Amino acid sequence: MRLIPKIYDTERVVRVMHEDGEEEAIGVNQVVFEQGEQRVLNDLTIGDYDVVVDSGPSYATKRQEAADSMLQFAAAVPQAAAATMDLIASNMDWPGADQIADRLKKILPPGLADSQEGQPLAPPPPPPVNPKDATAAAANAAKADLTKAQTVGQQLDNLAKEFELEHFVQNLSAAMAQAQQLTAALTAMNAQTGAAQGGMPGAPGAGLAPTCQPP
Repeated sequence: MRLIPKIYDTERVVRVMHEDGEEEAIGVNQVVFEQGEQRVLNDLTIGDYDVVVDSGPSYATKRQEAADSMLQFAAAVPQAAAATMDLIASNMDWPGADQIADRLKKILPPGLADSQEGQPLAPPPPPPVNPKDATAAAANAAKADLTKAQTVGQQLDNLAKEFELEHFVQNLSAAMAQAQQLTAALTAMNAQTGAAQGGMPGAPGAGLAPTCQPP
């Protein structure tokens, strides 16, 4: 065991067998960089290693004992059976027990299942809404929508009135401009008519020399 730091001194993947017989591949002496600093995960080049042997029942026996105890507990407290059914299944000594335990864990009430892979537990469901509060909230929302609709309608009315006033002013300005043009045209025509009449023969006062009477 003292040779482990010298033999396992490079980055590699080792196989580890857990107490329940399941195997897992774990990386050792892995160099990582976190926030600009170098770290070594599962560094086997440091520390002292030893082997401890403990005599007692095998894991299979302890597992069966745990399953029997859980079944007795569930029979004594039926209310707890629904909350512990995944644990009971995981301790059963028959093929597929772990898969059944995983499926049972998915149907547990929120907050009872353990977190998986470091993920936090799902938040509990929100409390039921009081019908009176829901009715009041709906009434307030409808009132707010009505007020908003009335405000928008008033704004549209104001815009329509402003448009009508602006259109009226534009029409009045155009009419006044046309009247001024017509007045100017009539004035010009009168001037031309007067000049033409003053130059015609036989017109009153036209071609007559002033007469002088002797004293």
